[in-house]
Amino acid sequence: MDYVVLFYNSHSGAGTFGNYLDLVIGEFQKKGMLILPYKIPFTAQPMIDFLNSLDKERVKKILISGGDGSVDLCINAIVGADYDVPIGIFPSGTANDLGSYLGLPSSIEGMLEVALGDNTIPMDIGRINDQYYANEAALGCIVEVAHKTDQKIKNSLGMVGYTHDWRR
Repeated sequence: MDYVVLFYNSHSGAGTFGNYLDLVIGEFQKKGMLILPYKIPFTAQPMIDFLNSLDKERVKKILISGGDGSVDLCINAIVGADYDVPIGIFPSGTANDLGSYLGLPSSIEGMLEVALGDNTIPMDIGRINDQYYANEAALGCIVEVAHKTDQKIKNSLGMVGYTHDWRR
């Protein structure tokens, strides 16, 4: 049986993607593919080690569920483990700039339809020093706001949560 690796961020967006894990696993099993779910940690190295432990010939696709930061972290793991397979994105974060740019659906049914399909588009990734990114490179206060905004605020307010300094 072929493998599909699913990296997922259980805290992205409203943290609801975990509610759909059974559905996602079942739909891929119907297509003869075994989902290997892996909860996204805070660094790429554990994901690199996980990918390196697998038989690369059997991994046919890597799926990422999360926001733009999760996608970038997973891209670093995929490059770090030297994988060259199609990547599917379940845009389940707060802003999902990359998912919006790519025109990815926001419903789980739409995401599954895309992820189960064989339609791919080539996409460049960027690199600054030893870090890769799929969507954008940011510096300064933009990064600080995104990282220091409490996840509960982002989940409840969405993008508005990024616009205020909540530490005061």
